[in-house]
Amino acid sequence: MKILNAKICSNGQIFDGEVTVDGERIASVTPKETSSSSDETIIDAKGMYVIPGLLDVHFHGCVGYDTCDASKEAFDKIAEYEGSEGVLAICPATMTYPEDKLSEIMDIAADYESPVGADFVGLHLEGPFINPNRVGAQNSDYVQKPDADMLLRLQERAKGRIRICDVAPETENAIDFVEKIKDHVASVSIAHTCTDYDTAMQAFEHGANHLTHGFNAMPGIHHRKPGPLSAAADAEADVELICDNVHIHPSVVRLAFKLFTDEHVILISDTMRACGLKDGCYDLGGQQVEVKGNLATLASDSATIAGSVTNLMNCLRCAVKTMKIPFASAVKAATHNPARSIGVLDDYGDVEAGKYANLLILDEATSGLDPVMREEILDIFLEFVENEEHSILLSSHITSDLERIADYITFIHNGRIILTETKDNLIYNYAILRCSDKNFLSLDKEDIVAYRKKDYQIDVLVSDIEKAKRKYPKIIIDHTTIDEIMLLLVKGEN
Repeated sequence: MKILNAKICSNGQIFDGEVTVDGERIASVTPKETSSSSDETIIDAKGMYVIPGLLDVHFHGCVGYDTCDASKEAFDKIAEYEGSEGVLAICPATMTYPEDKLSEIMDIAADYESPVGADFVGLHLEGPFINPNRVGAQNSDYVQKPDADMLLRLQERAKGRIRICDVAPETENAIDFVEKIKDHVASVSIAHTCTDYDTAMQAFEHGANHLTHGFNAMPGIHHRKPGPLSAAADAEADVELICDNVHIHPSVVRLAFKLFTDEHVILISDTMRACGLKDGCYDLGGQQVEVKGNLATLASDSATIAGSVTNLMNCLRCAVKTMKIPFASAVKAATHNPARSIGVLDDYGDVEAGKYANLLILDEATSGLDPVMREEILDIFLEFVENEEHSILLSSHITSDLERIADYITFIHNGRIILTETKDNLIYNYAILRCSDKNFLSLDKEDIVAYRKKDYQIDVLVSDIEKAKRKYPKIIIDHTTIDEIMLLLVKGEN
């Protein structure tokens, strides 16, 4: 099989070329088209980007399942969902638990191979060797001192599949722990820590090479107390970033890319089981987590962020579109760098001969175009469909394009059709009622398409604005957008 006319993005570089695939692996990558035999399968990328499948080295679960469920079903469902979202290799993380519970997870991981979706390439042991004063969403009841013998026992149960092990370097025997385990895992990572700069540097000098969810659950950078982040930069260690626009401000993400460069930044999602599901209350490591929109916090402490509900592909989108990280750098941080950090770069992380052909073609027709070119392309589409015998099927997340040229809109979420309507009906007839609790209780259920509770009001989606105005004259009614409709259908209730 050949992929032609592609913009190949790999290891921080973008170039025009083609990719030849033989079986499960990439056979060759060439900067221009070569002759093809007639029996080859040809995919014309038509100038779109071809990138390696994403690799997430730090997340806990999704779609109602968690790595710590310690079941093959959980691993299967996680791999299936991640693969459907462009994350084609996974190294999920465990939580802070006693050895017997962690051993159950190791037993599942030892011989696990994904039947569908993302390839399982290892485990990230986030706990229990952390500082009890910086547990975040981890359960402090199970925190314990660094124990190299325990780590080695777990690694034996997992048949060597623990790729990253976390530790707070200021805890008792931590430096000795780092020294003893460094040759038994791909990365030793500083995490959930109160460490100062000097202690962090000592850990890096003895074999640590990684920083777990940078800026979170650790001291920040202070001009007189630089802390672990400055130590990681001086040691040229890798640093994980959660680019969900919740955990880290966009300016700080840009600062991190400047400080660590795209050689050492690793994009992660840190998702928990609520990822891919509606708002609500979910379990994380034995603690209840409240999810509202893209924010997950401990139910017992709303000020404590408890993981993420934004998958790695959407973190990548956010890094590029919202945080203004260069596309090639962001892709490298979600592919090449994580593969290198866990020791699987021979097989994953690049569009390169010999590696698995886990490839993505980014397929939004106008997303990479400047405004002038987008306008020209849309004009071509409009001219084409003036002929009533012509139709265009446009798959896009850019709703402004849909509002301009579409006649009908079908909204698909998690492989399921949520809504099919004419564009005009969505724009002109659908509306949102801004309700108090009392207002909401007065509504006829048959009028409610979906609703979502907010802090001070309930947003209710209705499909007939004129009817709603007649029936509920005292309730504020606003015209809505396609974006708002989609958000309510996915995040709301019905």
